[in-house]
Amino acid sequence: MVFQRMRYFKEFLSSDEGIATNILTDRLGRLEATGIVTKRPDPDNGRQVIYTLTEKGIALIPLLVELVCWGAIHDGAPSADIKAVRRIEKDKARFVRKLEKGCRE
Repeated sequence: MVFQRMRYFKEFLSSDEGIATNILTDRLGRLEATGIVTKRPDPDNGRQVIYTLTEKGIALIPLLVELVCWGAIHDGAPSADIKAVRRIEKDKARFVRKLEKGCRE
């Protein structure tokens, strides 16, 4: 939702994580129950649901950015783009503001 701007169940389902439908349904339900995401009908297609971050969820963005940067540097993830992480770290506050803005649109 934050980094790839996913909003629909199908988008989450087809992501690289390869999550099972029942697990995804459960996780989205838990995120909604804790007030991190909200869901509403898609105005263009009433059969689809749009998931968005609440203000509580948006408040987690700085933490998520920190975790991504830490993991890329310290976990040795082979798919991590270290150059991109270094650019983010140079102006992390600006990067966070950009993500927050995108989640509010």
